[in-house]
Amino acid sequence: MPEDLNWKYEFYDIIKNGELDRAEDFIIEKMESDIDDEDIEAFLKAVKFWKNRREFFNFSENSGEILLGEWENFLTFCINNRIENKKLLNSFKAFVYSRAIDFLIDSYKLSPIKEKEKLYMIGVALYEVGFIDKALETFEFLFSLSNEKDYKVYLWLANLYYEIGENELSMIMYNDAFFYFSQLINPEDIKDVRIKKIINNIKADGFLRDEELLEWVPVYCYLYDVLTVKRKLEYGDFVDLRERIKKYEKSLETDKKVLYVLIPRLINYYLWIVDYYLYQANSIEPVQSVLKRIIELFEMLDEKEVVKNLKERTEFIVNKLCEKKLALKEGV
Repeated sequence: MPEDLNWKYEFYDIIKNGELDRAEDFIIEKMESDIDDEDIEAFLKAVKFWKNRREFFNFSENSGEILLGEWENFLTFCINNRIENKKLLNSFKAFVYSRAIDFLIDSYKLSPIKEKEKLYMIGVALYEVGFIDKALETFEFLFSLSNEKDYKVYLWLANLYYEIGENELSMIMYNDAFFYFSQLINPEDIKDVRIKKIINNIKADGFLRDEELLEWVPVYCYLYDVLTVKRKLEYGDFVDLRERIKKYEKSLETDKKVLYVLIPRLINYYLWIVDYYLYQANSIEPVQSVLKRIIELFEMLDEKEVVKNLKERTEFIVNKLCEKKLALKEGV
């Protein structure tokens, strides 16, 4: 390894270990012998930034959150000072995040009330420093604790399962995320490249408003074999879903201004009903009436070629599913 890189790698290791005094001495010594290296001044500024915040590395109830907040300030500091060395940033990140994670865990353990938000921050921090398995464990534990559904947890689990190749679990979580929280999801936060491609296709089809785009995502994913895992509803959820459908069908009659949102949302709900009848109720007969209503909803949209294609695709997919289910029932 060239000599000029040798010392930098030694410096990165010092930073990862959090030895800020030693890092400062190391850089000052290097300044005296190598005044031409453009990184040296940036390195010293970065070290001083964290030395000036030394008190944040002492444990307190909120020290984990404070450190993570300071990390964001550090990134702004680096932009303003044109500090762009990625290895330097990664070294500081390893140091700061490891301390923040330790503080968050200790604070969570000591708190008489187990704060779910603190667990969430631990999961995100673990992911940021590359501990994917630990991050997944944290979000799975958080999911098991939640009485109320949190779209952030659903989306994190969907993305993490996708990253480790657990495609079926990933699809289940993406399905649920869009079912419960379609309007809260930021498309930029989705990791699955197939869903990203679907989003581009939706835009190309002319559904450009953010609100309607998000509602069309689960519909397109169902129709174009992206989220292929069969959705499961307990009977209680099925009853709740029918109530939701009644409410939105009523809104459809009274508020024409939100047709562009309500139509894809209702189509998605009806597709969930299709899956319920086929895979849980084992009943094919009601599916055709559901399909008929889905087609009617498509026809409420402005007539254009894309709507015609979606109607045809829906009829093909649903009828194919019915044929397959019938063949299984008959033992063919």
